[in-house]
Amino acid sequence: MKRREFLHVTGLGAAACCVGRLQGAGEAGRRPNILFLFPDQHRYDWTSLNPDLPDITPNLKALAQGGVRFTRAFTPSPLCAPARACLASGKEYANCRVGGNGDTYPLDQTTFYTLLKKAGYHVLGCGKFDLDKPGHNWGPDGRHRREGQPSLLEVWGFTDGIDNEGKMDGLSNYKAHKDRPGPYFRFLEQKNLVEAYLNPDYSPT
Repeated sequence: MKRREFLHVTGLGAAACCVGRLQGAGEAGRRPNILFLFPDQHRYDWTSLNPDLPDITPNLKALAQGGVRFTRAFTPSPLCAPARACLASGKEYANCRVGGNGDTYPLDQTTFYTLLKKAGYHVLGCGKFDLDKPGHNWGPDGRHRREGQPSLLEVWGFTDGIDNEGKMDGLSNYKAHKDRPGPYFRFLEQKNLVEAYLNPDYSPT
C-alpha cells in the first residue's frame, strides 16, 4: 500500500497510532516534547539551511538539524483554511470537509490536537489556526470565547493558546467590529499603530 493510499484509508487512525506510541516513548516512560513549526511562507531557500546564504536564521537551522525536516512536503491546498483543516484532521483535501476559506472546521471532526491532549499532552498553539476563518470571533485573547460554552480552542483540542487573525482578516474584522479586535489588532491598538496600519500615508504629528 502506498503512503497516499494509507493516509486516505486511515485518516486520523495513523495519527492515533503515532500518539499511542508517543505515550510510552522515551526513557523511563517519559514522552518527548513536540515542537511543530508550520510557517506559511518560510521557504527553505531563504533560511540558513540554504548553504548559499549567510547564517541569517541560526535558531531555525539549529532546530532543523536537531529535529525532523519535511524536505518533500507540499501543501494539500493553496488556501489557508483548507490547508490547516487537512493538518488538524490528518486528512487529504477531498476529505477534510473544509472546501475554502469561507468554511469553518466541522466541530464534530476530531483533530490531531485532541488526540494529543487525550494522550496526556499539554497542547499549546500560537499563530494563525484558520479553523474558524469566516467567524471573525478571535477576541483580544485569541481564544474564540463563546458565552456559556467552551472556547473554540478547547473544542479543537488545545489546552491553551492564541489564535491570531491574519493581517487581511484582522483588517476587515477591525473595520466592521472595532469593539472586538483580534490579538493582532489589539496589539496595534496598544502601540497606537492602528491608524498607521489603516492608512499607509498616515504621518503622526
